[in-house]
Amino acid sequence: MGAGGEPSGRIKGAAVRQILLWMQEHEPAERMQRLARSLETDGERIHRELPALGILSSRWYPASMFHGFCDEIVRDLGREGARRLAREGGTEALERSFTLVHRMLLRRIASPKLHRALAPRLWGAHFDTGRVEVELLEPGRSIVRYTDWTSHHPFICDLCTFSDLIIYGAMGLDGVEVAQLTCVDEGDADCAHSVTWATAPS
Repeated sequence: MGAGGEPSGRIKGAAVRQILLWMQEHEPAERMQRLARSLETDGERIHRELPALGILSSRWYPASMFHGFCDEIVRDLGREGARRLAREGGTEALERSFTLVHRMLLRRIASPKLHRALAPRLWGAHFDTGRVEVELLEPGRSIVRYTDWTSHHPFICDLCTFSDLIIYGAMGLDGVEVAQLTCVDEGDADCAHSVTWATAPS
């Protein structure tokens, strides 16, 4: 979490599994070994020979375990380098995870208004602490805000921020962009980002 506090709560494996799969394809074996070691905390057994190091999408893991993992991911990258990795690797990984059925459903029924209604349920499927609120502003812009997120890590926060590029794009919206506004890791009271788009879904 931000402000130097210790993380509490649990994080679902689905929150990081896709970026792990992406990194296994793009990172040297030595780096993946270091990442595997960073996950071997809290008595968890890591299977280095398996996809995503054996991290299961459906299983809950201690937040502290993923914090060590994320610290290792961003080591020596700097804040902007970590954001670039989250944007490039995270969005490509999420894009791959969307099946044709997912895309058809999102295109057919999803909208920014529905996303606002469903966001708390989607959040609860990945984190057991914190709340998310989506505020629809003028046409073509929303603010997504995370509060009381005790399992926060800046890299996971980045992954959540950039995931909206894919989610809003899958709704059929054009020109989707996101911009971080606040983050508890930088001393703010909450984490928030804006989402903007050019057109409404057909």
